[in-house]
Amino acid sequence: MQLYQIRNSLTICETGNVTHAAKKCHVSQPSMSRGVRKLEEEPGDDLFSRDPNGVRLTPFGEEMLKICATARLNIIDAPGAELIEQMESGELDLCVSGYFHLPKDTDAHRLYDEKYVISFSKGHRFEAMKTVSVHELDAEPYVRRLGCELITTLPDMLPDARRPCVDVRYASRHENMVQTMILAGVGCSVHPETMPVHDGIYQRPIAEDEMQRSVCLLVNRKSPSQALMRRVVHMAQTHEGFSAI
Repeated sequence: MQLYQIRNSLTICETGNVTHAAKKCHVSQPSMSRGVRKLEEEPGDDLFSRDPNGVRLTPFGEEMLKICATARLNIIDAPGAELIEQMESGELDLCVSGYFHLPKDTDAHRLYDEKYVISFSKGHRFEAMKTVSVHELDAEPYVRRLGCELITTLPDMLPDARRPCVDVRYASRHENMVQTMILAGVGCSVHPETMPVHDGIYQRPIAEDEMQRSVCLLVNRKSPSQALMRRVVHMAQTHEGFSAI
C-alpha cells in the first residue's frame, strides 16, 4: 500500500466519484480506477461499491479507511525474549522472531530460514577452517550476545551431550559492543548468517545442520486491526517495501 493509493482512495471517499477524484488528484480516470483495483487485490476484498449514482465505501472499505486514518506504527527494538513476553501479554500486534516456541493466540508466518555462523577476528584458529563444529567451541574464549534468542533455543537444537561449554569473556545486549570485542580478539561469537557484521570480522559456517532457525512474522490473533495485520503479512512475504501501511 503506497501513500498515493491512500490519498486517491480518500479523495474518492470525499468526492463520491472516481472521475472527480482523478481530476482533483491530477491523474487520469483510467489510472485512478486501475489504482483502486490494484489496491483491492491486495487485501482481497472490495473497498467500494459502484452504482449509477457514484461510489461508496463497503463495510470492509470503512474498516480500512478507519485504519489508514488512525493507525500508527511503533517499532520496538528489544531482546527476543522480551518481544515474546509482550506478544503473550497482548502489548504487541506483531513481531519478527526466530524462537521455536510461539506465544499463545499467535499465528506464525515463516519469512525465511538461515543457518548460524561463527564470527571471529583475523588470525583466529578458525580462519584456517572451512566449517567449524560446535565441539570446537569447548573452552573457547567467547563473546556472548545476551539479546540473542540462541541462548534460549540452543537446547532445542542440540542435546546436552553435544552442547559446547564456552569460556565467556564478555557479554552484552548491545550488538555494537559485542562486535567491537570480537574485533579486539576477546573471543568468538555466534551470529545468524544474514546479520550484518563490522568490516574485519571473519565468519565460518557451523558444520552441524541443526544449527539453524526459521525467522517468522508473529501476528497476535486478538489484535483489533486484523485487516492491517493481513496487509503487513502480505508485504513481508512478498518482500514489498514498507513505504506506507
